[in-house]
Amino acid sequence: MNDNPSRTPHQDHLRLIEDGVIDDILAMPLDELREELIEEKQDPDLLIKIARQKLIESQDLVARTSLKAGKQRAQAFKASSGKVLSLDLARKKFEEAQSGKSDGLMMAARKGRGLSANDEEALLEAMAELERLEGQEDNEE
Repeated sequence: MNDNPSRTPHQDHLRLIEDGVIDDILAMPLDELREELIEEKQDPDLLIKIARQKLIESQDLVARTSLKAGKQRAQAFKASSGKVLSLDLARKKFEEAQSGKSDGLMMAARKGRGLSANDEEALLEAMAELERLEGQEDNEE
């Protein structure tokens, strides 16, 4: 039960009691809870408003934290992936290879015809992946 080494067994026991009280409150019918709050001279509508505001603040905090973590993961990915070839750049290199203007790249025709749209798309993706891998290789050296 004690997953935090700095907590004492007494704190664990108090935590269990607190959890039990919260569970009882959450399981209580709303009209009964409202009556109990009024008996204690508390405004149920005000408490509901405060609770909703705290929920909104918590959701905002979680969203900001998730966004920040996502941005950090994206930056780490970009930094680790090295040089990434965009599909537009791959398309330009592909067109150069088709026209024969490319340095060292040549395209073979299929049975005298050009590449199909699927062949072309697969080739573009392969060229982008090759460029990415070459970028990683450069980073490792």
